[in-house]
Amino acid sequence: MKLRAAVVGVGYLGQFHAQKYKQLSETQFQGQLELVGVCDLNADQAKKVGESLGVQWFTHPKDLIGKVDMVAIASVTLAHYELAKLFLENNIHVNVEKPITEKVSQAQELVKLAKEKNLILCVGHSERFNPAFVEAQRRMTKPLWVENHRHAPFKSRGADVSVIHDLMIHDIDMLLSLDQSPCRVVSAQGGSLITKTYDWASATFEFQSGLKALITTSRVAQQMTRSMKIIEKNQVIEANLQTGDLVVTQIGTAGESLQFTSHQSGKGDNLLIETEAFIKAVLKKAPSVITGQDGLRALEMVEQVIACIKSLS
Repeated sequence: MKLRAAVVGVGYLGQFHAQKYKQLSETQFQGQLELVGVCDLNADQAKKVGESLGVQWFTHPKDLIGKVDMVAIASVTLAHYELAKLFLENNIHVNVEKPITEKVSQAQELVKLAKEKNLILCVGHSERFNPAFVEAQRRMTKPLWVENHRHAPFKSRGADVSVIHDLMIHDIDMLLSLDQSPCRVVSAQGGSLITKTYDWASATFEFQSGLKALITTSRVAQQMTRSMKIIEKNQVIEANLQTGDLVVTQIGTAGESLQFTSHQSGKGDNLLIETEAFIKAVLKKAPSVITGQDGLRALEMVEQVIACIKSLS
């Protein structure tokens, strides 16, 4: 019996989700997966994407109940909680775009619900699958300092929430995946420039293990920047998360000689790998890589950053 999948919210990002499901249903998971439909409140958009992929289109999420086994939710953040809850309550596996929800309390409820019903709940922190990040992880041993910068030109998409929820959360999730010990926000700054919420922010973090980190983010930059630096005792790893370029600086035992090596990890297809991981988890062929608990942990840190900004302003 084939797994029946649908994508809810097929705007700019959601249509790419739908394309990945269609592609995988015809290749890697042929005979195991079927994209049965797409859903969007905008009937014209739902029809356009549905017809382009040769699948049914819907305008009401409830119409998918009984027709699907798994869904990807790529709606606006403010709708994540209600949509994910609807499908989980009806025994449907969920992969929801980041952030998992708007509020920590909502995320906690979804994680609890998925556990009670023994359902897969994944969160779309797709940068975890970025080849440059994967390669940096492979090369690191014991990081002492991590520094991430994520800046982008302004787009109305994603502006319904703060830049901390929309952009910084990518780097928070990557950071948390490097160290499982408790983490706290040491300091944070942020402000509004275009929207009514935070459009730029920076924060420093400290883990119980001793690892320290800095993340800066902005959605009012002239050009895109996505970079990561990992400093260890005897090496520095610098990764360009856009191009896949890495530079590793090896420090000699005497602390004087430096050796620079360049690597190209490739750009890859983060969303495709994320979708594969979710399908494999539902098929019980592999554990889910980015769980609802991971999404909750990242969102908790987002709220800590915002609380810190407010306390210092």
